[in-house]
Parts: sequence; structure tokens; C-alpha cells
Amino acid sequence: MVNGIHCKSFKQSAQKLGLLEFDDSIRECLDEAIVFQMPTALRCLFVTILVHCEPTDVNHFWDQYLESVSEDFSRKPHATRASVINDTLLNINFYLESMGKDIKIFDLPPLQTKTITEEGSYPREIKEELYVQILTNDLNAATKLNYEQHTAYTTILTRVEANKSGVFFIDGLGGTGKTYLYRALLATIRSQGMIALTTATSGIAAVIMPGERTPHSRFKIKILTTDSSMCGISKQDETSKLIKIARLIIWDEAPIAKRVAFKTLDRTLRDLMDQDESFGGKVIIFGGDFRQVLQVVPRSTRSQTIRESLVSSHLWSKMIKLQLLKNMRAKSDTTFSEFFLRIGNEDEPTVTQGLIKLPNAMLIQNQGDDLPEDSLINSIFPSLDKNFKSIDYMKDRAILTTKNEYVDMLNDRLIKRFPGEEKQFYSFDETVDDTNHHYQEEFLNTLLPNGLLLHKLMLKNIFQLFY
Repeated sequence: MVNGIHCKSFKQSAQKLGLLEFDDSIRECLDEAIVFQMPTALRCLFVTILVHCEPTDVNHFWDQYLESVSEDFSRKPHATRASVINDTLLNINFYLESMGKDIKIFDLPPLQTKTITEEGSYPREIKEELYVQILTNDLNAATKLNYEQHTAYTTILTRVEANKSGVFFIDGLGGTGKTYLYRALLATIRSQGMIALTTATSGIAAVIMPGERTPHSRFKIKILTTDSSMCGISKQDETSKLIKIARLIIWDEAPIAKRVAFKTLDRTLRDLMDQDESFGGKVIIFGGDFRQVLQVVPRSTRSQTIRESLVSSHLWSKMIKLQLLKNMRAKSDTTFSEFFLRIGNEDEPTVTQGLIKLPNAMLIQNQGDDLPEDSLINSIFPSLDKNFKSIDYMKDRAILTTKNEYVDMLNDRLIKRFPGEEKQFYSFDETVDDTNHHYQEEFLNTLLPNGLLLHKLMLKNIFQLFY
């Protein structure tokens, strides 16, 4: 009882006593998302809120937003309210399991597992791959490959469709279209109902392609590996079932991985597949650019020695090498492509201390008394006030920087050049369990965690100028 009112739960009583925060901000977030998000995205957002935001009244949220998060299930033929609720809970549980949680720990209706469909009986790892979205552009990519890409595409796809083993290495410098080739292969294979796994050594590169993860995450490769290590996968777990039915495995940015990681995966796949072939007889693609690896051997022996030292001479000799030489990213600028290739091959002469002089054509000269940043903006975005409405003008221009602080500075300068009224928005920061008040709000406002916006965000509504 709180102030003479009987509460239905402990959480409700704690909230009325002021011991718990209200869920107004969460409710506003969901209300806004309902306007433009599809039910699948709403369910994913709902799960993210459950896991990371700790709402005080989960059951109330479920009742309030059930119709929105289950709209697609309710449109199925012969759908009943019970089946809609259970299908929605099944999908929510799928997302919760991918985050390491169980639906039973949340105040949600019980899950009726007896109505699980045949697809629902798949292990979570397999369902995640089956749900990977195939983009239309990726499906059409196979018709736009150049000669080198098409040769690699048909060679690899022939092995996959025939279910024959093959270990490939796609060797190409940056800009030759390795990722474009991967996406074309993945779209073709997945559109035929087959499973393809894609990984990248770098965490940044692992977000480029749909469903991509790091090899350590996908294959459970231990951080500290030796020449006898095995991946943390047993023959009975879900990951092993996924690997067994996968028709293709891609490992991008392979040159920057340690040699023992490849050997560990090789031993594990041989064991899982009960095959004494390289990587258990799977079709596997390694890709990358050895020019981007830090120089650890003398230049005179670099080209071949670095390949064998990274992937071992035994594995390297068994790989089918496919080269991509044509720079597709700068195909309209052959001068830059040749200059870029000379640098990668260490053929470009240096001036002093290993430094390379950039051609004058690549430099932007400072204009009079303007600041260097303004000269850069004027060169990349000429007559911005007259052309900002042009989609072609905006999408073909970008400024890349080496640090986030430069990004923020250039963004501020560019925003001021757009017409329209400027509005400023501020974030709300607070500490949790900081009883001694060591971290003041002013200090929190200065922090810039990855993935979060600045404390002070300046925006202009230029869309109203289009009408």
C-alpha cells in the first residue's frame, strides 16, 4: 500500500515511492519509432530497451505496444490472437538470445513453445544467418563485375554449387573491388537458400557486409593461441551445426591476422567435418592486401616472405590465388591509380626520411587570407549556398579526416554555411551509483564515447527550403 493505494507489484510501489525513475523517455522513444519503423525493427528496439534500459514496468509496455510490434504477424492468414502473441514472443526471444538473455527473466507472457514452427526449431545461430537481409544492389552486382572479378566469381561459385572443397585467396590492393565481389557471391548464394558465413579480422571492417563478424567471435578462436590450439566449438553446439551446413566461408582482411589463428581454424574444421582436407573440405575465401601489412621483413624479401610468414608456407601452397588488379574506386583517374599502386609496391621515390612528395595536382592551395579549413571547404563544396538542394552535388562530395575532432570542426563550419534557422540540442548526462559526486555533469558533457553524438548538437532544417 502506498498512500492508501494498493499496488499490483513491488516495482509499482517502488515507483510511486520515488525509488525508481519513470519510463517517460522510453515511452517517447517507442512512440516516435512507431511512426516510421516496421514491426521487425520495433521488436529489435523493444528488446534493446529491455536489455539496456531496464524499464520498470515491462508488462505495461508489452500491453501498450503489442499491436504495433505484432502488426506483421496479425496479417498472416488464419492468425489468431494467441498465435500472434506467441509468434511475437518467439521473435523477441530470438533477439534476446542473440544478446545473451532469456525471455523468462522479463515480466512478459509465458512462451508457448508447442506452437513453434519448423523454422522456429532451427538453432539460433542458423536462424540469424537465415534472417540476413539480401539487398537488391547486391543481387544485381553479379552482372556488373569486371573481367577479373567475374573470373573469381564463377570459379568460386562453381565450387560452392558443386559442394566441392576449395581454399582461395583474393589478392588485391585497396579499391580493386574485393568487397564488391564478396557481396555479389553472398547475395547469389543466400538467395538460393544456402548459408554463407562472412568474417573480417578488423572489427571496423566486420560491419561492411551483411551478417559479418570477426573470426574470433564467429569461430570462437581464443585470444591466446598456440600451434596446438583449437577453437572453442564442440561438435554438439549450435555453432558447429551452422558451420557444417555453411557452403561458403569468407575471411576478409586476412593478412593482418596471426598465422596461428588460421592453423587453429584449420584443425577445428578438420575435426568438425571429420575430413582430413584443408579446412575440413569447406569452400573458404581469404582476402586482403599484403601491401597494407606493417613492414616486418626487409624490402628485398617482403613480397613472398610476408605471405608465407603470415599464413604459413603449407597453407599458402594449397590456396588458389586470384588477383584483382584494376582499381575500380578510382577507375576514372588512372594517374592516381598508378601513383597509389607505386606507393603500395614501394616503387615511388622518397624525398627524405622515407617521406613521399605528393603531386601538386592532389594539393589544395590556400586562397588568400582564408583559413586552410575554409579553402578546403570552398574547393570541395563550391557555391554551397546555391547547390545544396542538388542531390547529385551533395552525394558526390565528402571530406575525410584523420581525427573525430576535425570532423566536428568541419561539420560546424559547413552547417553555418547552409541557409535556414540554426537549432541547438543538448544531451542529458548523469552518473549511476556515484554517491560521492566524483563526476560532475559538466565533466560528463565533455566525454565523447564511440557511437554517441556530441553533447551540443547543431542542426538546420533545410528541407523546409525545398518547398
